[in-house]
Amino acid sequence: LPTSSHNQGRRGSQPLMTRTPSSDTAIFNRTPQSTPSVGSNASWGEGVASFTSLTSPSQPRKKKQWGKNASSITVRHTRLVTQVGTRLDFSLLINLCDQLEKLPALTHLDLSGAWIMPAGAAMLGTALESLTCVTHLDMGNCDIRTVGMARLLPALNNNLDLTYLGLASNNIGDVGATALGEALRFCMSLNTLDLSSNQLSGDGVEALKPIFVATTRLMSLDLSSNVRHFSHGVSQGHKLAEKLAKSLRGTNCSLTHLSLANNAIFAGGAHQILRTMMENSHSLTSLDLGSNGSSPNRLSPEGLHSLQGALISITLKHLDLSHNNLGTAGAKTLSIALSARSQVETINLASNNLGSPGFDFVAKFLLSKHANIRKLNLSSNNLHCGAMKNLAEALEGLECLSSLSLADNPSLCLKDPSPTEIGEVQDCSGVIQLCAKLRDPEICGNLLELDLRNTGLAVETWSNIVGLVANANSMHTFNGINLDGDFKGLD
Repeated sequence: LPTSSHNQGRRGSQPLMTRTPSSDTAIFNRTPQSTPSVGSNASWGEGVASFTSLTSPSQPRKKKQWGKNASSITVRHTRLVTQVGTRLDFSLLINLCDQLEKLPALTHLDLSGAWIMPAGAAMLGTALESLTCVTHLDMGNCDIRTVGMARLLPALNNNLDLTYLGLASNNIGDVGATALGEALRFCMSLNTLDLSSNQLSGDGVEALKPIFVATTRLMSLDLSSNVRHFSHGVSQGHKLAEKLAKSLRGTNCSLTHLSLANNAIFAGGAHQILRTMMENSHSLTSLDLGSNGSSPNRLSPEGLHSLQGALISITLKHLDLSHNNLGTAGAKTLSIALSARSQVETINLASNNLGSPGFDFVAKFLLSKHANIRKLNLSSNNLHCGAMKNLAEALEGLECLSSLSLADNPSLCLKDPSPTEIGEVQDCSGVIQLCAKLRDPEICGNLLELDLRNTGLAVETWSNIVGLVANANSMHTFNGINLDGDFKGLD
């Protein structure tokens, strides 16, 4: 049977922002994880056969075999524990565990989405105890929970060369996180740790400190989507950020990617984290704080002011502040922060209710001498014609821009709201000016991706859009459609 490849997929990512932490696309896309289903294909690495799991209980079971020298096994989005009526069928997982014990050279095991549950985690943990060379272990979305986490700990203790550990969406809770911190306290090689969507509180994050102390190589940490509630009126996300800052302080941990998206960190939490990053490490290049504020709560001015200091002190290049309800006031503070010798190249400001007044402040940053933006996401911000005129002017200094999203701004061809005018007044001049600049190879010759979906473009502007896409030799994606380097027409 043919094998099927699976790209790394968030939280959200996002994974956010699972997504690859260092990937530029991670900061723009928040694709939900696929629900694993029976019948998915799975493939194995070197010298290994591929298989397709059962699509129905009535199909004959086939025993799978792996080459004895196999170093990599991937079983992504394939349920290894199926349900037949009211009974759980562990036969596929049992077969896998039997084979794992015969693969001493195994270094890479990807079971993300395998849905093995706590009982399956216990079986798998026993099988993995005989292995000592595993460096990459991904068990995201396996529903192992706290009990299953405890049964996996002996296996983690035996693999001290582990560099990647993915445990996203497993609901291990604070108890599981505490056990994990103890199990990995001697793992000095860990490079990437994904604990997103695990119902961790500040206490659980604080229990991870032994990991931060043990390794100087930890570069990527994903704690997104762990807190979504309040306790006695206090944001638990705020506490999570404070405890994380406390745990990182004084260690030699050199994070380059940190995701705290979707944790209700809209008060001083961001302030605490950024202060720690400035004091403890100047290596952070990617920060995801998306989905941390909603009306009437938003990322605080204190947090945004801390961002200004962080942008001066650390080499932050990728910043995600999407879905934070920044508004005009937040945009003003952010613009000041970004204008302070910023090295940011990728910025996601989607869904922040900027409006044209808020974008005026963003445009001031884009016009500043420090702006070196390569990817800019302004989707879902209620932008009008005036904002497009400002953006057109700002593009003259953004020769490196390769990706621009204005999607879901249905008023681009309408005048900015005015108290002297009643109703909506059409005005396409801003979009026409923008297209003229985008079409100029001297200004936007590096543009690769442009998204104008759901922007309410008037009929008279489409000739400018068509001309833009047809003449842009470098563009390969328009409105999410791969152009394959050739303009093939627009409906």
